[in-house]
Amino acid sequence: MLFFVIELDEERIEKDGLIDLDGAYKCIDATFAQRDVTLYKTKGAIRFYTRNIDKHDFEYLWMVNSLFKTESWFQYYIKTWRFYDIDDETNEIFEEEDLFEHWVKRPTKP
Repeated sequence: MLFFVIELDEERIEKDGLIDLDGAYKCIDATFAQRDVTLYKTKGAIRFYTRNIDKHDFEYLWMVNSLFKTESWFQYYIKTWRFYDIDDETNEIFEEEDLFEHWVKRPTKP
């Protein structure tokens, strides 16, 4: 199964008071919903998104995630942003990529 794992810095969001935390998650969910990516589960502030529908799962997951590369609020408040390809039967991780490390260019303010 393919996953994108996202965690916003909720503490910083609440402290700064510049954006609404619930609104940020609604924006993320709505962006993913454009290509039928759904919230699979949450673990604290960590959110697991997946698409397990057809042969376009991989490309659509990457497509919707790439939209966040230019969002200043997202770049400023993202804490964890990772891609995982996990075997459905063994839970073995086939591939893992840290998008935070490769894609995030932290602006001074959102």
